[in-house]
Amino acid sequence: MSEINVLLPHAVNFYPEYTDRVLKPAAGAVVPRAATSHTEVGTVVFEKHKIPFFRVTLGAPEDLPAYQPDVFNVVSALTIQAVHRHNRHATPGQRRPTNDLLFPFDIQRTPTGDILGARGLGRPVVRYRPAPKVVIPTGLITMPLHNANPFAADIYDQNDPDDVGPQHTPFISLPATDNFLRVDHYRELNTDLTEKLGVPVYDTQARGLLNDSVGEYQPGELIISNPNIPAGIGASALGNGARLVVLAKSVRSLMPGIKGQLAGGKALGMLDESVLTLPV
Repeated sequence: MSEINVLLPHAVNFYPEYTDRVLKPAAGAVVPRAATSHTEVGTVVFEKHKIPFFRVTLGAPEDLPAYQPDVFNVVSALTIQAVHRHNRHATPGQRRPTNDLLFPFDIQRTPTGDILGARGLGRPVVRYRPAPKVVIPTGLITMPLHNANPFAADIYDQNDPDDVGPQHTPFISLPATDNFLRVDHYRELNTDLTEKLGVPVYDTQARGLLNDSVGEYQPGELIISNPNIPAGIGASALGNGARLVVLAKSVRSLMPGIKGQLAGGKALGMLDESVLTLPV
């Protein structure tokens, strides 16, 4: 059986298949992340609070192991998207192979948003296309703000540390929604990898948004989404003109059991370039 390295701050369990198989990160494993750069372009005004607003650019992935044949690395979907963005701009000799990169695919949740597990591991099938133009608002931004995540969107003060414990509380916390945005993926079971790795592995490709919740939002609104949404569907604006924004300037938790996991951000931002493409 091939080697699987879990390069995430948490274990991966599977639901409903392979419920007895749990992939755990090795002790001391370094978690790769997508490098980002931020350019402040404005301020969002929300309930008398002022939130810095940034243009967010994905860079090359950081701390990603070199490619090794027959060794597979489970990383975040955003890290894989950062690799593909790097490859799209790199010369052929500078591109990193991606056949070894997998991510927890099709996260299953309870009606209240708690994670049950992943349907399997995903391997994106990517076709590149020219990145669409992204119009990012600037200056003083007074657009309505909504959270479209299955978890609260917590925004911390600029003076708070990057790693927060129970003594730190966000100054804005938008509650979770039970009608959160999700990417609609084409998927096909990769029988060879499933047999080789002993867990379900799917070849995947984003087709757009899974549900009809976009109809709840009006043109000109800012919708806080998971970064995988605008990156995965290749767009930072919905068909009705509402714009997808993400938590920027990440803040991570020091709490036992979830140490290192995302706790929120200190700002909002928009990705300035799509990463993956819609299928042909």
